[in-house]
Amino acid sequence: MEKPYKVLLYYKYVPIEDVKGFVVEHKKLCTKLGLKGRVLIGDEGINGTVAGTREATDEYIETLHSDERFSDMPFKTHGSADIPFPKLKVRYRPEIVTLEAAVDPANGGEHLTPAEWHELAQRDDVVILDARNDYEAAIGKFKDAVIPDIQNFREFPEWVEKNKEQLSGKKVLMYCTGGIRCEKASVVVKDAVGSNEVYQLQGGIIEYGKEVGDGIWEGSCFVFDERMKVPVGSTDYQVISVCRFCDKKTDNYYNCCNAQCNQLILLCAECEEKSNAACSEECSDKHRDGKVKHWDIKTRVAVGQ
Repeated sequence: MEKPYKVLLYYKYVPIEDVKGFVVEHKKLCTKLGLKGRVLIGDEGINGTVAGTREATDEYIETLHSDERFSDMPFKTHGSADIPFPKLKVRYRPEIVTLEAAVDPANGGEHLTPAEWHELAQRDDVVILDARNDYEAAIGKFKDAVIPDIQNFREFPEWVEKNKEQLSGKKVLMYCTGGIRCEKASVVVKDAVGSNEVYQLQGGIIEYGKEVGDGIWEGSCFVFDERMKVPVGSTDYQVISVCRFCDKKTDNYYNCCNAQCNQLILLCAECEEKSNAACSEECSDKHRDGKVKHWDIKTRVAVGQ
């Protein structure tokens, strides 16, 4: 049965004049269509993920494609049983994805289709590099990928500088969720290793799943909305991550119940109940909804596992 809502993921680096005025008009468009989600707009382009009825999202795509600046902008789509965003945010940002480094996406690595990227990944002279944060990779990644130990995209250039030796002399295959981070991250890698053999997965993990299927992907794909994760290819996948407090496999992320902490934590259903959805006993007594529950976690593993 076709799901009643669609989630759109899209971006394009393109100069936008009178960007503040465009933000106002774009918010009016999204509001008129009843869309919810987040759209970041800057002088360098647009980066968004929104959801709405199929009719509304189709009209949104049609409207943007009628604008010469966005006429060829790809949209990655997912069916959804509901809208996974609580409200609409359309905002101006100096960067549509924040790297805080002076790079030009036009100088990024060569784009490969998912099929081309997958074929090249089978070779021995390649290194697969994740451009996402480590907590995203914890629940899903490509087989044998190098996972930077970063919590924020701004940390990526420093990580590359410190670890460029493991990237040098090989073809570097990069990936992220939808492709936008690789546009800038691949420039950083090219500059660091002094090589043009840096490639980015066109359309990111989402398009890989649609075109190739499971392929060499392991686990699920982290997303920045209420769903927290989506399958890649098959919905029948092997969970690769474990609960923070026990050895049970889970890829269910929760924000710590203490709003002042708000740390993302992986919890199985049993430990979510016993911990009051908290990252620690201290936080369990500070539930954002006032829920009081005895801390019943007997054993814990090291933070981050």
